[in-house]
Amino acid sequence: MLSPSDTAYPVLKESPTERELQELFTPNLFELGFAAENTRQPIPRLGLLLLLKSFQKLGYFVRLAEIPTPTVLHVARAVGWNQIPDGLSAYDAGTARFRHMALVRSYLGVTPFADPARKLMLRICLASSRVREDLADIVNMAIEELVRQRYELPGFSTLFRAARAARFAVNRGYYRQIHQTTDPLTRAHIAALFEKDPTERRSLWDRLKSEPSQPTVKRIRAFLLHLDWLRKQVASTNPLAGIPAVKLQRFAAEARVLNVARMKELTEEKRFALAAALLSRQLARAYDDAADMLIRQVQRIHHKAKELMQLRHANHLQQSSELVSTLRDIAVAYQQEGTAQQRLQNIGALIGEDPAKLLERCEEYEALASGIYLQLLPRFFRHPRHALLLLLEHIPLSSTSRDQSLEKAIPFILAHQDARSDWISPGNQGTTRAADWSFISEQWWPLVADTGNRTVLPARLHHRYLELCVISQVANELKSGDLCSPLGERMRSAYAWPGAFETGTRILRFGRMFAWRGRRG
Repeated sequence: MLSPSDTAYPVLKESPTERELQELFTPNLFELGFAAENTRQPIPRLGLLLLLKSFQKLGYFVRLAEIPTPTVLHVARAVGWNQIPDGLSAYDAGTARFRHMALVRSYLGVTPFADPARKLMLRICLASSRVREDLADIVNMAIEELVRQRYELPGFSTLFRAARAARFAVNRGYYRQIHQTTDPLTRAHIAALFEKDPTERRSLWDRLKSEPSQPTVKRIRAFLLHLDWLRKQVASTNPLAGIPAVKLQRFAAEARVLNVARMKELTEEKRFALAAALLSRQLARAYDDAADMLIRQVQRIHHKAKELMQLRHANHLQQSSELVSTLRDIAVAYQQEGTAQQRLQNIGALIGEDPAKLLERCEEYEALASGIYLQLLPRFFRHPRHALLLLLEHIPLSSTSRDQSLEKAIPFILAHQDARSDWISPGNQGTTRAADWSFISEQWWPLVADTGNRTVLPARLHHRYLELCVISQVANELKSGDLCSPLGERMRSAYAWPGAFETGTRILRFGRMFAWRGRRG
């Protein structure tokens, strides 16, 4: 149940501060004159002033018995009483109170709450319910408009019932709109969510509400299968078009907490609307989760490479000695007498049966000497490579800036992912200019390109380093916001329905708003 403290509905404090009493409840000369002109006895005069000052603070009338004692005593002292008079308790039951209420409305230029104000309240509640879901926000907007048009505020229960009825009517209209615009294929998919296969332990509805696990390579592939299943449930037409995002979030949240049995108890229109909202949100969140998985895997690869570099620093002296010794032996073998074939065999014996391992050690040493760990990344990229490329293939990505070089490079590396050569030509797939590779940083460029001149198009690009560079840059730009998934939930929440505004952006300050002054004030 909503309470006035949850909204901007004004109430009197039980223990106001001295400053609040001075600023809000001290009658000025005009107000004292207004009370003296319309009353003959001191007690009715005090009652009129209390009605006036409490209405200026609240915007509605309260009985004097409901006004806190410190406030009553403060107003009484302002008109010459040292204590609250005994006869004041009978003021609420007298006829003078109703006459004074009319005088206060006339003095402040306020219209009583009647049919015109009621119609305005209902109209505002309906309008705000179309873009808001929180009852407190709907009540606040109704209060603001009533105050702006100088209507007396009704009781809080009246505002609450109007807001609740308006929200119910608007939501029911949205349920009907979603149900009517849902195509037969989507309806069939949604209906199948609530039919449990006896051979399965979980229903499709539970599968829809499942969340991704930790982004291991194996689980990434399972998650992408789930993402494909979600996409198949959504038809080409969007039944949620035109529904405010705040409503869709509310529908999806309600659907998430209901099981199959509870969903079947709902009306058909509401069941389809809630299920469609949850399906749309789960699909959008799946795109965001896939992006998070890519970021975490890339961070893990870079972290391992950095750790390896730190570990190699400890063995740097021994490793450099071994490599120098191997290089010396190779030079000695090359200078020995004999045929070229014999010298080549001697050199091969020194290199060993696995030249790739020696080459890897050389690259590690080069990375240590340069202080750049990027050369160590390929060894940690082998295992998650296929999963990361699958993520790139399944996540639709779009640049949020004018620089689209990285966006163009993604389909390029996907098209060449099966290439066996270490080097590939950049002269196809639409990447035919040097500017198309401008996203490659200075640290990556010597590893990726076969030339040090960045103003010309490289003749060749290193296959694996290019993939690592692109995937690393995608992760960085997803984190910074320079790259986004346009179908993800984060991108959807970046805009609001026309006419909507975020909660808390229009806070009503009723201490000033209701401080109405009379025509002579």
